[in-house]
Amino acid sequence: MTVHWAARGLLALVVAAFCALPGAEAADELYVVRNVPVDAEAASAAEARDIAIAQGQAEAWTRMFRRLTPQSEWEKQLALTNEELAALVASLSVANEKRSSTRYLAEVTYTLDPQTVAAYMRRSGAAFSEVQTEPVLVIPSLDSGTGGTLWDINPWSDAWRNARLEGELVPVRVPAGDVEDVASVTPSALLTGEWEGVSAIASRYGAYQVVVATAVPAVGVVNVELRSIRPDGVTTDEVAVTGEEDDAALFARAIAEINARIQQDWKSRTAAMAGSGGQLSAEVSFSSLAEWAAIRKTVAESPLVRDMRVDGMVPGHGWLTFMHDGTPAQLANTLAARGIVLAEGPAGWTLAARAGPAVPEQQPPLPSPAAPIP
Repeated sequence: MTVHWAARGLLALVVAAFCALPGAEAADELYVVRNVPVDAEAASAAEARDIAIAQGQAEAWTRMFRRLTPQSEWEKQLALTNEELAALVASLSVANEKRSSTRYLAEVTYTLDPQTVAAYMRRSGAAFSEVQTEPVLVIPSLDSGTGGTLWDINPWSDAWRNARLEGELVPVRVPAGDVEDVASVTPSALLTGEWEGVSAIASRYGAYQVVVATAVPAVGVVNVELRSIRPDGVTTDEVAVTGEEDDAALFARAIAEINARIQQDWKSRTAAMAGSGGQLSAEVSFSSLAEWAAIRKTVAESPLVRDMRVDGMVPGHGWLTFMHDGTPAQLANTLAARGIVLAEGPAGWTLAARAGPAVPEQQPPLPSPAAPIP
């Protein structure tokens, strides 16, 4: 049974509504820290419960901080007071409760307040990213000695589905493995890396990249071969996890390592320190007034953009100037994740809406100087 509690008063029930629009769901998931184990003892079960849930808030903060920052920034995490931790939590839900007269154990899922998270991140002085990009689709394949197998139910594919990595900066999705999935993939494309052979299943899951993860388990080790397929080419990688645990534990560790690599790459390209950056002016191309308004709104709402102004507009073209945190490369990746292309050409910087799924851009050159915003 799962019980939902309000963060400000543990006895009030709350309803978590994460099933509105897909975009809103993804944004909400970024600030959800799932399944934090808590364990406390006190004079009564009720007191132990409150202590345990309060202690879990510190772990939720640590997980959130590390979710949003590159590993090189982890040492900058703020040590928050109990009051600050309580202010961080918007709501929580409790599952797998066990209690005695003096002890309380459970798994708690904390939903954190985005504005409070951002305020604490800025106070820390760490470079961080709140920019979610398009998902990566991982297709698990298990090779038990007779070659890799796709689509069947096995411990490796189950481990990926149970990992629940939708709330990361780079959401990681796993296909359902239904008839439509099987029909939408050309098997040879998974070996050769032909984007045309996987583009249908990538589109079905809103992904800009397909990763075939083939696990080869042996006694005390799991080797995972990774083939990442994108429209612009194929890359390969390997992960090896060793230990005395059973396959389930080794699979979980391998997935955590693969996810860490995926997230670290994105964070290294988008994480920016508050107050860093500069000013940029760009010409905007658009096909309608609605698109012009949508581009302005998207740019203004980017976590890296501040103090935006409109310098002018004629049919089909407009001009924006804004202050931004981070480098132009980080800004370009941030906007690309929201479907906007920022590029520099001979005449200066340009902005335009992207057709199709957002794919992170390569690093653009440094911008030309612009007049300061008054």
